[in-house]
Amino acid sequence: MTFAPLDADAMLSDFGSVVEFGGARVTGILDFTMISADDGNGFAVQRKVQVLKIRAGALGVWARDDAVTIDGARWRLRERLDDPRTLDEAYDMISLGRA
Repeated sequence: MTFAPLDADAMLSDFGSVVEFGGARVTGILDFTMISADDGNGFAVQRKVQVLKIRAGALGVWARDDAVTIDGARWRLRERLDDPRTLDEAYDMISLGRA
């Protein structure tokens, strides 16, 4: 099943979380995804990570370990992930770490 940008906007408004960063308040969706990482021995290790799905560019300029507040909880932004759920780059998917 394919989702159009309007479907994703509906999900943001219905299931979204309040994201505060740099004085701005926007809506995003907290989710989990699996990523692969090299273990240093030539093997890929899969692990589950918490991610934030948000309109592309909604956070403006950010850097790794910048603090963000999502529904009152503090998180750290880690890295932008390349994922098909970003709907042709209309959305950013950013991995999160606990603050």
